[in-house]
Amino acid sequence: MMYIKSQMNFISNLSSVTRYSQTTMAHPESVLEHSASVAMLSYFVGRRLVHAGVDVDFEVLTLKALFHDSDEVITGDIARPVKYHSAELRSLLGEMEHENVKKLSVELTGEDHFYQVWEGAKNNPEGFIVKLCDALSVVYKIRDEVLERGNLSMCHIATNKLLDYINQTSADIYLAYDIETLEIDNPLIPIVTECSTIISKIKSMKNRN
Repeated sequence: MMYIKSQMNFISNLSSVTRYSQTTMAHPESVLEHSASVAMLSYFVGRRLVHAGVDVDFEVLTLKALFHDSDEVITGDIARPVKYHSAELRSLLGEMEHENVKKLSVELTGEDHFYQVWEGAKNNPEGFIVKLCDALSVVYKIRDEVLERGNLSMCHIATNKLLDYINQTSADIYLAYDIETLEIDNPLIPIVTECSTIISKIKSMKNRN
């Protein structure tokens, strides 16, 4: 059975869903652009880990990164404060996401492998890399909007909570790959440090205005 038409429609629809839909954007970003940037960042972070002696499964990593936000073709980019307003709401949205992505998986491929990739996109070692790169993409999108394009409306996203998330996710990667047993310095420290510097610059701009 041929699925190419529905697959191309899926890709096209991802390019139509705009992220940060409640924020004024100088340069709007689609979910497709975001997914590609996360996939590339995941590759670069993965290579950094490989050079440190870590065994990274790049096929798994790339699939997880490419499809981690596939549910947004169905739900759109729901603002985080809304999505996590309550445990009950998050549970209901989660049920809808799982039901619809599973259905989408069969429509696109005739099997549930696509669904399985999406479901586990941020689980296990490679999934933790995707989690980190998902957050890194947010930092660099804010940097582009605020520091490069002067769009101060995105300053509010640069928070200590975002930096804490990056720190915790880096620690999860460190533990998941048992980096400590390799007797090396954590190769993710420079990334966390750079994110901290970017967020500090953005916060200082917000305070001046």
